[in-house]
Amino acid sequence: MAGPRATSQRNFACLARVDGPRALSRARGAARAPSCAGCAGFSLIDLLVSMAVITVLIGLLMPSLTSVRETARRVVCASNVRQHGLGIAMYAADSGGFLPQSKYGNAARAGTYSPNRMTMLRTDDTPAAWDGLGVLYRLEYLEAPGVFYCPSHRGQARLADFASVWTSDSGAIESNYQFRGGIGIRLDSLQDEKAMVTDALRSQVDFSHQVGSNVLKGDFGVGWFNDPARQVSVGLPLDGRDSDAGPRVDQAWQAIDDALRYAR
Repeated sequence: MAGPRATSQRNFACLARVDGPRALSRARGAARAPSCAGCAGFSLIDLLVSMAVITVLIGLLMPSLTSVRETARRVVCASNVRQHGLGIAMYAADSGGFLPQSKYGNAARAGTYSPNRMTMLRTDDTPAAWDGLGVLYRLEYLEAPGVFYCPSHRGQARLADFASVWTSDSGAIESNYQFRGGIGIRLDSLQDEKAMVTDALRSQVDFSHQVGSNVLKGDFGVGWFNDPARQVSVGLPLDGRDSDAGPRVDQAWQAIDDALRYAR
């Protein structure tokens, strides 16, 4: 009796005689092709384990990615504040040494002192009047609206909230940076470590970075005010329209001044 190997050889010989070399090649390929009946694929458990590992890795990386993004936003914020300083310096050089005026900083006139409102760039008066840092835009010392908005801001004074008003000649415009101006304030009257511009102090949600802020000082240096305990943020009013909002903003300025002075 012929064995399997002899039978296979006879079959190849028959194919070669009947169909020629092409059929013989197909038959040999079929003989060599491995059977996949016993091949093992991915099971549901393998897939679930892989997804769990990926989820854990993403969870480990997310805090680092969030920290990197916030660091990048702080850099942009510091650049904005530095440009405010350049604009103020140029304005003062052209205006006899005076800072841009803000009607909300007139402590000498009863009922008009509202430091919590010194985020305003343009008032809703008729006609609309540019105020504080907004004067720098009106006189073209600063030409880009974006420099008045911190990328970390989470409140309601964002560039997108005022995009349509920037292109019109009327309507109030608010920044999310706080100016420390007034009426008739000379640049040379400021102490080097006294803050002039920082994150909005209007309310707790307006304090953009929460654990600190970029600060423009009287010597035009820009530094980071570090407040990991969030004492300034917690001390701000819940709403900028609260009756005690003005005094709370003044207390925040004083806390920042103290920190800058002790850091020297």
